Amino acid sequence: MLVLFLFFCGSSFVIASFFRLFARAQPRRRLPRHHVLVTSRPQHWTVMLKELWHAREIAMIFIRRDISVQYKQTLIGILWFLLRPIATVAIFATIFRYIVRFPAGETPYALFVMSGIVPWLYFSDAFQKGINCLQGSAGLITRIYFPRIILPISLLVAPLADLGVGMGALLLVMLLYGVLPPPHLVFLPFFVLLLYLFALGLSLCIAGPQAIFRDIGILLGFALLMWLYLTPIIYPLDILPSFLQNLLIYNPLTGIVQSIRWSVLGYGELPVHALGISIVVTALLLIAGVQVFARLETRYIDQV
Repeated sequence: MLVLFLFFCGSSFVIASFFRLFARAQPRRRLPRHHVLVTSRPQHWTVMLKELWHAREIAMIFIRRDISVQYKQTLIGILWFLLRPIATVAIFATIFRYIVRFPAGETPYALFVMSGIVPWLYFSDAFQKGINCLQGSAGLITRIYFPRIILPISLLVAPLADLGVGMGALLLVMLLYGVLPPPHLVFLPFFVLLLYLFALGLSLCIAGPQAIFRDIGILLGFALLMWLYLTPIIYPLDILPSFLQNLLIYNPLTGIVQSIRWSVLGYGELPVHALGISIVVTALLLIAGVQVFARLETRYIDQV
């Protein structure tokens, strides 16, 4: 019995040692959770969105980077968030209130202008960063692979910090004027999200062609200046003739700016028609922008 017991223990030890050595000799075949196949053919937009979801942690890293370096190594730092809208409002309020004499009803004209300037400054900054995202990250996208759509998404999030501080400054100025925010202030995040998605969709449509044809950026500088005056930011829409009002309603920023003004100041009524147009145009721009951005990916990488 003792011999059989020792034989059994020795055999078990030899077999276990053999399997242990065999297991060490075999490489561990761990399949990655997500495979990326990089080809020279245009990528389908559904594949790009799937890669974006798997690379969401990279997007968060880019967002934190863009926010942290926005006003790094500046003398007054975050105070630039406050000075930009306040200085812009002071200039516009002085010119168009006391020289041109635009009416604003019972609402103080400074509050009327500031409620339009703050979202416009966000849109202008985000749009310019979005369309130049590929040139600004040329050293990165030509060396490593990651979903390129992360660049405009993250770059457009960073200016939201400016928008938040600007809205806080607007609420403070409202209290100084003795104006309390209305109950429908709770709808403000929805309108801010709509503004972000509109800027993102427009940036996706133009970022790829802008990387290939640099003349587009020069033309867009003039277009933004004209767009400012075609949006009811410094003037009420109801002072215009009816045919101009019906025309400017089809400007997507008209519905967004008026909705933000309604939610913050309670000015006028909710522009349902103009807001519906803004939502439809934003959805179309997002759909078209994702497809254009994906189709031009193989071209703009060689151009930047």
